[in-house]
Amino acid sequence: MAGVAGYLRFSLRPAGDCQLLGEEIEALEHYLRVEKARFEEKLVYEIRVSSEAGAHRVPVATVQPLLENAMKYGRKTSPVPLRLVISADILPQSGILKVAVANSGRWVDEDSEHSHGIGLSNLRRRLELLFGREGRLTHTATDDGWVKVEVVIPLESMEEGRAAS
Repeated sequence: MAGVAGYLRFSLRPAGDCQLLGEEIEALEHYLRVEKARFEEKLVYEIRVSSEAGAHRVPVATVQPLLENAMKYGRKTSPVPLRLVISADILPQSGILKVAVANSGRWVDEDSEHSHGIGLSNLRRRLELLFGREGRLTHTATDDGWVKVEVVIPLESMEEGRAAS
């Protein structure tokens, strides 16, 4: 029940344009606890977010659509258990924040009959509006059979306030 309460507190609070990545990750961890209670051994997850990445501001709901997508399509295409990894780190040499959600399923094209393509398309568009070509959303199928969706946010843009709250 604490997982539901924690996620609802985060979801229902007034939001500006940006939030700390760590706050969103914490809320999504509450959500994952609820899903873990629901699916038990059919779901395994890991969160690897550096403290530096968690302290950076990101557009509201940056990770949520990635996780929702991974849960929805991962359950349909993954062997049991569905495995999820949420990761985020700062790449100082590149001046970027990289956030990724990976799952043990297969990629489902946005044009397929199973996809409405709204969540990731909306996030991709928001990144373009806020950061131009510097903000990106990409997906890859890894050699070990996982799907990874990654968001890249330029740190300089966040610090300058282009996407300030």
